[in-house]
Amino acid sequence: MRHIVAFIGSLVVLTVFGGSSIFASDIGGGDDFDVRVKEQLEDEAAMRANLESLIDMGLDNATDTVAPNPKREFALIDGESVLMPLPLPKLKWKQKEALLIAHGHTAEEIESQRRRRKQKKGTPGTKKRRALNDNPWVREHARQAPRTPLGPPEAAGLHHCPANIDAVTQGHNHRTYVFAGEYVYQIFRDRYGLTQKAAYLITEMFNGGPRRVNAALTNQRSSVTVLVEYNNVYRFRWSKKSQRFYLARKSPQVLDRNVTFVPRLGFQWTDGNMILSDGNYFVTYDPYWNIATFIGVNRDYFPEIPRNAVGVAHASPSSFLWLNNKAHLSVYDLKKFRIDQEYPVRINDYVACVVPKPPTPAPPKLSPRARARNDKAYESNPVKRKPAKST
Repeated sequence: MRHIVAFIGSLVVLTVFGGSSIFASDIGGGDDFDVRVKEQLEDEAAMRANLESLIDMGLDNATDTVAPNPKREFALIDGESVLMPLPLPKLKWKQKEALLIAHGHTAEEIESQRRRRKQKKGTPGTKKRRALNDNPWVREHARQAPRTPLGPPEAAGLHHCPANIDAVTQGHNHRTYVFAGEYVYQIFRDRYGLTQKAAYLITEMFNGGPRRVNAALTNQRSSVTVLVEYNNVYRFRWSKKSQRFYLARKSPQVLDRNVTFVPRLGFQWTDGNMILSDGNYFVTYDPYWNIATFIGVNRDYFPEIPRNAVGVAHASPSSFLWLNNKAHLSVYDLKKFRIDQEYPVRINDYVACVVPKPPTPAPPKLSPRARARNDKAYESNPVKRKPAKST
């Protein structure tokens, strides 16, 4: 709780407004726009019906068997009876390997990727010793031409504060990123404890990324930030040298077919699982393999999470700081799994934007009869003007 109080006191908090899933600039205009909007709504309704049927039947796509549906139990915490959430299932490697093969990956590809990840982590004993009669390494592994390094991103100019915010995530670099329309807002504290705020185009901060974002989440263990744009998923890594994100390997990709909804919320749960949700249903998602390993209902596994939340602005070992689309900040207790406190905040207090000045209200229009009555009253009682002072 002390982490949350300090976070709020420094005004490094984020106000989130809900956004629409359809953008006229992306789809088009006129009659074609209406037709495409109707088709997208019908597709989302069909996907939602399919997801509800899968959850009702409890089918596991990998093994085609009925998954158990355990009931939630009560636990005594600090002298109070708390209804505990269901634990997320943890797959063993053999189960995950079978799931990957069912999604079209070959056993050789899976083993090659596993070996590559182990070598990258520096696992002892994975480096092959070379004999004296082997060809030089440079002849067998030709080096590619180095890419032109990009400098720091260029900040966007002053603009009005957004009416809707689409997503928020706390990066591995301890900086918070708020996505609204085509802009991303970066908030962090420097080494002197001062709050630094800046606004960028999404494509400027996330080189090669999407123009808009529906959901964002960060894996704090692998330092990978994931951006979701409808059914396209992008994986990024932070570059401390250029102060921007760059695309990871095999990115972007089309979201796994088992994610049968448009993600509106993304976060990493306390057990390390990456969660994508539309507010009602969720999937545990593996960004590296681009597969969904489990489907469930939010209320059973994440009780009392704000329904209109769009992300976690700050995470501590004991609590989450949720942001919703009504400019409310909610402190979520990870011990009792409930909302403890809520704070209404204003977006212009911490995001680098300008609040538009409200227009001056026009004087009320008078009818001809009222205007004649006012003129008559003015003539009968004229206003006495003071004479101008002589210089």
